[in-house]
Amino acid sequence: MNVDVLSKTNNPLIGRVEYIFELSYDMATPKRQEVRQAIVEKIGCSPELLVIKKIQQHSGMKKSRVIAYVYGDDETLKRIEPLYVLKRNGLIKEEKENKPDSNSHT
Repeated sequence: MNVDVLSKTNNPLIGRVEYIFELSYDMATPKRQEVRQAIVEKIGCSPELLVIKKIQQHSGMKKSRVIAYVYGDDETLKRIEPLYVLKRNGLIKEEKENKPDSNSHT
């Protein structure tokens, strides 16, 4: 997988750097975790501070455009990003609720 940086914008108000990448690959569209690893290797950031916001597949091509944010600290990341984005990026574990079994009568 080849990763090219199309743009890099520093956003000091929010405390993050916003990137747009273009991925090119030979096989099937890579999984989000594979894309995260490739971006970490490319820009040398901490994986705990990287959030992939969107992966846009180019129709009929082996290319994708990725919008990603690298935050300055963990506290800012968790305050700004929605819970579903954190789960999707593997930054927090999805907790299963312990619901009582509705068929059991104790």
